[in-house]
Amino acid sequence: MSSLQASMNQGGKVKIVCGYVLQQRLGSGSFATVYKGVKVPTSLSTTTTGGNASSSSLSSSLPSNSLSAGTSTGPLTETKADVAAIKAITRMSEKLTKKVLENLELEISILRTYRHPNIVCLHEVQKTERHFYLILEYCGGGDL
Repeated sequence: MSSLQASMNQGGKVKIVCGYVLQQRLGSGSFATVYKGVKVPTSLSTTTTGGNASSSSLSSSLPSNSLSAGTSTGPLTETKADVAAIKAITRMSEKLTKKVLENLELEISILRTYRHPNIVCLHEVQKTERHFYLILEYCGGGDL
């Protein structure tokens, strides 16, 4: 049984961001928490609760080789492309000053621009009423 199936079978609410089920917390910093996310097959993403229908996506300006939500239609198995690191930044934080927001926009701009084996790939950005979500390449095995 894959970890996605285990998450879906727990019976509780499942949080879905950009077509990824949020799983365990990988770490946290001053402004963000990073979760492991597993892509939900298209057939399940419309029936699972926890998504935010009012969210807006900024993925239109991403390169064509980026992942988009809902492209998987196969069984509940995990491949490297099905796993991502989801960086969640809370908009309500007092630490989220104008300068921090400028730095966040700069980080997004830089990650969108560069594609290199030694730089974590930014797949997608989603802004909701309460969070910014950066969908990043998952790099298992430790801190970055």
